[in-house]
Amino acid sequence: MSKVLAVDTEYYSPEGLDLRAYSPASHAIIHCWSVCWGPGDDEYLVLWPDDIPAWRGVLEDPKVVKACHNGSVEYHAFQAHGVTIRGMVDTLALARWRYPGRDPRSGGNGWSLEALAQDFCGEGKTESFKELTTGLVEAWDVKVVEERQCRCG
Repeated sequence: MSKVLAVDTEYYSPEGLDLRAYSPASHAIIHCWSVCWGPGDDEYLVLWPDDIPAWRGVLEDPKVVKACHNGSVEYHAFQAHGVTIRGMVDTLALARWRYPGRDPRSGGNGWSLEALAQDFCGEGKTESFKELTTGLVEAWDVKVVEERQCRCG
């Protein structure tokens, strides 16, 4: 059986563009991203753009299947960070193909992960993006001390 990772990005446009109206190509910059390899809490990581280089080999390995909901956005978001994601399966495209009756224009519930999870698993998101990425920040006062070295060596 192939290894499968679920990969998701939260992204923004540095130009302030609404990326629902514009192509994410050259505009989607990753704010944070997550990877999941199993159902348990210990099989899930929230990562930051600085973590991308350490995962480059996995992300670019076509033998490791990456399940991405709205894969074209994920593809372009990682491209903006110099990574060409390979071995991707776009679960949004599959859901649209398999369940055309979910089209919201025809009264369906749509294909968002939230709607699919609610309808097929009986439970939607347990935490919002804001809850996952917001926390208390401890402020420290730092005293800057100039370090001097003896001239004698």
